Amino acid sequence: MPDKSEDPIVLLISQTRPELVAYFVRRGLTGFEAEDLAQETLMRFLRAGYDPAAPDAIPKIFRIARNHWIDFLRSAARGRSGVAPINSVLDNEILDSLGDPAPPIDVQMINREDLEIVLGAIKELPPKCRTAFELSRFEDHSYTEIASRMRISKSAVEKHISEALRRIARALEGGN
Repeated sequence: MPDKSEDPIVLLISQTRPELVAYFVRRGLTGFEAEDLAQETLMRFLRAGYDPAAPDAIPKIFRIARNHWIDFLRSAARGRSGVAPINSVLDNEILDSLGDPAPPIDVQMINREDLEIVLGAIKELPPKCRTAFELSRFEDHSYTEIASRMRISKSAVEKHISEALRRIARALEGGN
């Protein structure tokens, strides 16, 4: 029976969980919230089927963490999370003491390049695929609402959004 300490999933989680928690705490979450988001980030990584032993596993995890953080902020802004947005919790003096929240310039450049790739991939999507994706991701419509609006089945909406995500992921990986 293999040693659990050699399991790539166990190694990856033990390596990255503390870093993820620190990442979320630096962004103003409580320890409990940071633990919750870190766990969900790792679950999203594993559910997506990524290889935990791959050399790009940790960058992928932190890309998922960044996206999860953005989702969390959007949800909090809409009042869905039950957690008050950070600006209503922390006063300006505390925020000022946290330092510059902007990521380093190299990270900003990578983020900008990724954004350009994603936007280019979205522009290249077939019309129905693009419409379904935009309604889901940018306008926050449910699949049922999109199906009704586009006059297609819910499974067709799922197919279009799945295809859009595949093409965007392929573009980000450099496969166009």
